[in-house]
Amino acid sequence: MVDPYELPTFFKVLREEMKAPEPSVIVTTRPCVLSRDFERRRPLVVHEEQCNGCSRCLDVGCPAITVTRREQQERAHGKVVDLAWVRIEGAACTGCDLCAKACARGAIVPA
Repeated sequence: MVDPYELPTFFKVLREEMKAPEPSVIVTTRPCVLSRDFERRRPLVVHEEQCNGCSRCLDVGCPAITVTRREQQERAHGKVVDLAWVRIEGAACTGCDLCAKACARGAIVPA
């Protein structure tokens, strides 16, 4: 059993079970957003003044998150970093909170 909203754990379980030589079953502890049993929560929004463009929220792979601006910055030690600022489409957001958990700055909050 695994919580599909805990992405690192969920992906680890998927990788392990895909390598298993015999058939296996993964049971998730939350309903699919496409099922009738899913209860939609308040959509989330991005507070632009708190966002630093780290783009960790994009790693979630949510279709409700869109990039509004991209840029590259050179850090003090010379490394070039790609940055992306985002917004969340309220009509497409289910309120699952995955992107907010990925945001280290707390820039993603309920609307």
